[in-house]
Amino acid sequence: MGGGGELDAAERAAIVADEELWWLLHPPRIAIVGAANVGKSTLANQLFGQERSITADLPGTTRDWVGETANLDGLAVTLVDTPGIRQTNDAIESTAIERAGEQLRGADLVVLVLDGSRPLEPEQGALITRFPDAVGVINKSDLLPAWSNIQGIPVCARSGDGVGALREVIRGRFHVGRRPGQRKWWMREQRSMLIDGDAVLFEA
Repeated sequence: MGGGGELDAAERAAIVADEELWWLLHPPRIAIVGAANVGKSTLANQLFGQERSITADLPGTTRDWVGETANLDGLAVTLVDTPGIRQTNDAIESTAIERAGEQLRGADLVVLVLDGSRPLEPEQGALITRFPDAVGVINKSDLLPAWSNIQGIPVCARSGDGVGALREVIRGRFHVGRRPGQRKWWMREQRSMLIDGDAVLFEA
C-alpha cells in the first residue's frame, strides 16, 4: 500500500480512471434492449457464452427478462436480456415489456441492438432517441445493409463475428484496464481522496 500524496498528477489520474477493482466488487448491470426480432437474445447468448435465452425467428419469443452473471474477458457483469420492445395486443408480452422497464432503470449500461438489414422502423428509431448513451450494436452485419447513417458496432450474433469488439467496448465503458502492477482504488471515498491528492490504495 502507499499514500496517494506520493504520486504525481498523471499517476493519480491513471488510477482514478481505472475502475477495475470497484466493478470487481460491485458487478455492473447491463441491459440488452431492442425492437422485436432484431437478434437481441442471440447476441445475449453469445455474451453469456451459452444458451440462456430462447431464440426464434418470431417476434415476442422472449416473454420476460433473463438475467445472469456473464464473464466479459475478466469483467463479471449481470447481463439482462429484455423482451423485444414493440406495440402488441398480447397481454402477457405487454406486461413483460412493462416489467422490463424496471430492469432498464436499474442498469449501469444499456446495449441497444438494431437490425441493420431491415429498414429503420419507428420502434428502432424511438429506442435510439430513448437511449442516447447506449452502446449501439448493428446486428446482421453479414446481410446487405438497409441503411448506413447510424453508428454502431457491426455484429453477426448468429456466428459471433464482432462480439469480441463489443466485449472490449463494454469493458472500456467501465474504465476497466489491464495495467499489471498499478495500484487501485476500491471505495468511492478513496477515489475522492485521490482526486484531492491523498489516498491509501491496494497494489494490483
